[in-house]
Amino acid sequence: MKNLLSEKVSLPLIVLIFLVIFPIFAFYLGFKFSPNDSLTPSPPIIPSIEPLPTEPIYPTVWERDCRPRGSCAQDETSCLEGTVCSGMPAYRCYPPGCPMPICLSSDVTVGTPDGEKTIHEITLGSLVWSLDSKGQKIVAPVIRVVKTPVSPSHKVVHIILQDGRQVSASPGHPTIDGRTIDLLKVGDALDGSKVVKKEIIAYKDQFTFDLLPESDTGFYFTNGIPLKSSLK
Repeated sequence: MKNLLSEKVSLPLIVLIFLVIFPIFAFYLGFKFSPNDSLTPSPPIIPSIEPLPTEPIYPTVWERDCRPRGSCAQDETSCLEGTVCSGMPAYRCYPPGCPMPICLSSDVTVGTPDGEKTIHEITLGSLVWSLDSKGQKIVAPVIRVVKTPVSPSHKVVHIILQDGRQVSASPGHPTIDGRTIDLLKVGDALDGSKVVKKEIIAYKDQFTFDLLPESDTGFYFTNGIPLKSSLK
């Protein structure tokens, strides 16, 4: 009688363990219990992959009407409404936010790892030679290019160095040592050479050009001379 009672108690207990406790135990082991009494591993979780952005990495070229609207050489408050005075050295009136014509002439070349290229060939993402804050020559991508309209009376400063290098730029274009092109004098040192000739000449093109490399200095080489971008 006692053995029969023991068998009646043990059978439901075994069924309970098999149907309830064992699936829970299997779940914690990372498996799921199938209706066919077979253990199968859980399918791997595959993370979703975000599609690559289709937007351009670099900003677009600044395209707007930035032509000057008169002169403010006599009075810096004489600009028409909706324009601002550029101040020295140009003293022209421009729409707010427009880059002033302190850029390079259209005939300069820019130093790149693939050799000299005209400034017209430089686009967003182009690789150019630059200098880091320690003066080391590095390769940097161009992150901004600007083509600035100028007036028919615009003039540029033409500098010739003792070693034969030369460049033409708007008077306010910066050098890498904090000066501007218009402040250079014959005999001044520039990038290991000396200025032997300086002249102000009429500019025949309709635009001046500048670019900004992605470096901590904003320097790049034009006609072999390191200059600072006017965009930084």
